[in-house]
Amino acid sequence: MARFLIGVTLLIASAIGASVWWWLDAPLTLASERVEASIEPGSSPRDVAQVWVNAGVQTSPRLLFEWFRWSGESRRIRAGSYQIERGTTPRGLLDKMVRGDQVMETVRLLETLGRPTLVHDRDAQRAAAVGEVYGAMPVSLAEALSADAVITVTPGSEILFGEGGLRPGQHVSLMGADGPGKAEIATAEIARAHVFCDDWEQASHGGELAAAVTAGVVDRAGVTELGQVLAGDASGRRNEAEITLFDSTGLAIQDLAIARAAYERVDALDLPRIDL
Repeated sequence: MARFLIGVTLLIASAIGASVWWWLDAPLTLASERVEASIEPGSSPRDVAQVWVNAGVQTSPRLLFEWFRWSGESRRIRAGSYQIERGTTPRGLLDKMVRGDQVMETVRLLETLGRPTLVHDRDAQRAAAVGEVYGAMPVSLAEALSADAVITVTPGSEILFGEGGLRPGQHVSLMGADGPGKAEIATAEIARAHVFCDDWEQASHGGELAAAVTAGVVDRAGVTELGQVLAGDASGRRNEAEITLFDSTGLAIQDLAIARAAYERVDALDLPRIDL
C-alpha cells in the first residue's frame, strides 16, 4: 500500500511539473496585441506580477509571482518601461525584465505621432533583431534616409546625405561624427538646414559641424544650441517645410545626469560594483 501511495504521489508530482514546464513556454494571453507596463524601483516580485496582470496579461498574478520567485532571478528584475507582444511566454517575460530590455522612448514618441519606426543596418540580421525587439521595420538604406525624422549612428567614415540629399520638412539627428575627418553629411548640405547643436564650442571643433565651420558654410550666428530652445530663448522648427539638423556630440553634464539617475536607483538596478 505504501509503495502504491508513493507511486501515485510521484505521478501527481510529475504531472504538476510537466504542467508548470508547459506553462513556462506557452504564450501568455494578452488583452491586446501589445501590453506595456512600468516597473517602479523597489517593486517586489509580487508587485511586478500584479502590474503585468493589471496592464493586460491575462493570467493569475500568484502564478507569475511564484514563477519569478522560483526562478531565482527575481532580485535581478530591473525597473523600467517594458512592452511585450502576443507570443511572449512567462520565461520570455522574466528574461526581458532581467536583461532590462526596455521600450525605446524614441520608438514610443514616433508611434505617438502616428509614424512607423524604421531601422537599417548593413547587417540584415542585426537590423531584424532590433526590429523584433523594438517593433521597428527593417528597410533599405534609401528608405531609412528618406524618413521624416532620421537618426544616424555610424562610425562617420562615409557620407550618408550627399548634396541635395535632405528633403523639405525632414529632420536629421547626426550622432556618428565625433572627431576630425568624420562626417555623415556633405558640408554644403548643412547650409540648407536650420542647424542645432548641444554645445557650440564642442560641436564646432569635433562634431559634424567642424568641417562646415572650417569651410565657412556655417558660423556661430547660424547655429542654435538646443538648451536655448528648451529654455524658450530661441525657436525650433519655424515652418513645416523647414529642414532641421541636430549635431549631437554629447556633454559631460549629460553623463553626470545619467550617473545621478543610476545612483538614485542603484538598489533596483543590476549594476557591477568595484571595491576601491
